[in-house]
Amino acid sequence: MTNLEQELLRAFEQLQSDYERQQKAWESAYESLQTMFEETSRNNRALSEQVKRLSGQVTALSEARDSRTEQLSGQVLRLAQQVEGLNASVKRWTPEDGRRRG
Repeated sequence: MTNLEQELLRAFEQLQSDYERQQKAWESAYESLQTMFEETSRNNRALSEQVKRLSGQVTALSEARDSRTEQLSGQVLRLAQQVEGLNASVKRWTPEDGRRRG
């Protein structure tokens, strides 16, 4: 084998070795990306379920708040009416003898 053939053979072997290293690096990178994708997908599914649960809780709390607000509004209205009635009763009493007018 001539020097030129030996150099060509070494160059070819070096290229082949470089190619194999690069191929292994690509395969390793692909496996890592695939693993990260699968993990991200699992995390996204879990987060989606949490969002659904939290959304349901927010809806339930909002409905409970609305219901409670309505109840409190009714109580405030009744108390205001009672206060008006008490004010009217107080106005009918005379301060001098503690008797009721009218």
